[in-house]
Amino acid sequence: MALNWYVVRTYSGHENKVKQFLDSELEENEDLKAKVEDVLVPTEKVFEVKDGKKKSKTKNFFPGYILVHADLDNQVKEFILNTQS
Repeated sequence: MALNWYVVRTYSGHENKVKQFLDSELEENEDLKAKVEDVLVPTEKVFEVKDGKKKSKTKNFFPGYILVHADLDNQVKEFILNTQS
C-alpha cells in the first residue's frame, strides 16, 4: 500500500463542506476507508485587531484546495472526482 499526498481542487469557501462529505462517505464504505488515510484542510489561526479588540480568525493556507493522503487507485479516484463542489 503506497500512501501519497494528493491535492484536490474545490470551490473556494467549500473546503470544509467537501472534507465533511468525504469523511462521512468514508465512514460508510470500509473499502475506501482502508485506502484513504486522511483528508485535510490546512488552516492557521490569525489574530486581527479591529476597533481596538483582538479577534482570532481561522484562515485557509490554500483556499480552494484540500489534501488527501491515500493509496490512489481507480475506485478512490472515481470517488473523489464524483464528489460535488
